[in-house]
Amino acid sequence: MFMKKNIDWRKIKSGDEQEWSLLFSEHVDFLYSYGMKINRDSCVVKDVIQEVFISLYEKRNSLDDLMNVRAYLCRAVRYKLLDQLKKAPHLSIEEISEEEFLLAVKQVQSSDNIEIAKKSSFVQKMLDKLSPRQREIIYLRYFRDMDIEEIVTTIGINKQSIYNLLSSALKIMRKHKIEEAVSLFVLFIIDRL
Repeated sequence: MFMKKNIDWRKIKSGDEQEWSLLFSEHVDFLYSYGMKINRDSCVVKDVIQEVFISLYEKRNSLDDLMNVRAYLCRAVRYKLLDQLKKAPHLSIEEISEEEFLLAVKQVQSSDNIEIAKKSSFVQKMLDKLSPRQREIIYLRYFRDMDIEEIVTTIGINKQSIYNLLSSALKIMRKHKIEEAVSLFVLFIIDRL
């Protein structure tokens, strides 16, 4: 998740190939995974990531020092992908975001481990109760291990809104968990009769 080596921003601004290679290799997998959450077309996601790095390289001389490179790159990828989705009238951003998020949850499932599959299915049911924005915040916070500041930078909404959305999402998930437990208990009782 986190950078293994510190990126020397002066070298980035000067165009040092090794530093650019390090910057790319440190972030490309995370950006790809995040991009696939927004758009399921692997080629489009790869192209957008390349466009972001090319644009960054072309503007390197005018770049200020970045406090959080990963959040900056995520935000750039996110905006480019969302912009493409807005231009495609037959696609719904909410539908794709939901599908991609559920795909990330499904990747956790394992045919060898039924218990993990059951838990993953349960998590998926809970996530279905959330809005697309709440799912995105849960995804970034708990599946991508981003802190609140990184989420603010990535999504582009204020910190209090992030906290509010996260809190309401967790309340919904807790409520769903209790309802699920009660329904399982009732089914257990009915089976015993």
